[in-house]
Amino acid sequence: MGQSSAGRKALATMGRRGGQQAAKRWKDPTQKQYQKAARAPLAKANELRTYSTEEHKGQILALVARFRRQGLETPATKEIAAELGLSIRRVQELRKELGLPAKRGRPRTTK
Repeated sequence: MGQSSAGRKALATMGRRGGQQAAKRWKDPTQKQYQKAARAPLAKANELRTYSTEEHKGQILALVARFRRQGLETPATKEIAAELGLSIRRVQELRKELGLPAKRGRPRTTK
């Protein structure tokens, strides 16, 4: 059949206990080695994320500058996202960080 009630309780307790032990290790000053080892992969991932963010900001600025040089209107967020292969939400975040205004409201649909 399945697991008994006592067995399920034992497994649940072990799971919670594991979480408690990990939390203790994070706060314990003698566990610096554990903390350092756990942070190493996170630091590397954050560094890569920072590089790609700066790269994407540069691409957006270059695209907007190209449009303005040609005397065209600043491209819509959707257009930038399609051109650079980013999500619309990510382009919105980057535009906000760069201080690039976007058109207000919903885009007009052409019939």
